[in-house]
Amino acid sequence: MQAWMHKPAPPLNQYIAYFFLYKDAFSAHTRERFLPDGHIELIIDLRNETNAWCQNDDYAAMQIVRNGWISGVHRRYITIEAAQGASMLVVRFLPGRIAPFLGMPASEITGQVIPLDRIWGAEFERLRYSILEHPEPAQRFALLETFFLKKIQNAPAPKPVIDFALERMNRLNSGAGISQIVEKTGYTHKHFVSLFHKHIGVSPKVYSRILKFQQAVRQLENARQPDWSQLAFACGYYDQAHFINEFKAFSGFSPSFYLEKRGAHLNYLEVD
Repeated sequence: MQAWMHKPAPPLNQYIAYFFLYKDAFSAHTRERFLPDGHIELIIDLRNETNAWCQNDDYAAMQIVRNGWISGVHRRYITIEAAQGASMLVVRFLPGRIAPFLGMPASEITGQVIPLDRIWGAEFERLRYSILEHPEPAQRFALLETFFLKKIQNAPAPKPVIDFALERMNRLNSGAGISQIVEKTGYTHKHFVSLFHKHIGVSPKVYSRILKFQQAVRQLENARQPDWSQLAFACGYYDQAHFINEFKAFSGFSPSFYLEKRGAHLNYLEVD
């Protein structure tokens, strides 16, 4: 597999974390599990093949997407069929900055994988065609930058209250501090939660849970024999039982089983 990463220049870097291109990815397994991380990602498939995904392990309800799709914030893991010889462009949006590109509240795509032609129609088809016509990575990244820059030309300014809340929530060890954040914003709790759903895709409480889960995943990245009780406390869980239940809720696995299954990439597991 070949891979390239590109971070867009200002002002686009205020909305998009990075572009990632990979080519000719082959797998020895048939399915892959992606864990929730609180981000929204857009994928453009550079092949002319179908891709299948489902919520959790509901293989009987596999849904088909092709050419390109956007994946909203997920409350639990999703499973996809491994694509042999996959070549794709990935766009990772910064939390709370999807609004200018989506044209609808982020909550409308929560837990979903939506084909891009439903959102942008022929505009997406033209973008993908141009990308396929320009094989060099630098050319493809430039086309993406041009496309997304047009989307933010007349976009309203990002909501400072969302940025403030995200910055504070990344410091929290528990959801208990959310009420204090709301008080500092000057918004009512109901209005704040509504804004969070619109710009992030889930409630502040759910997003805080995802952040704690992600902290645990990062802690386990290089761990060999972790002290589970200490890890649970460090990530803001009440006790080890709470930690295990939350980890299972988001990943489908116990922390110890995840430790055995983990691969080279965060939030990604080969399942069979």
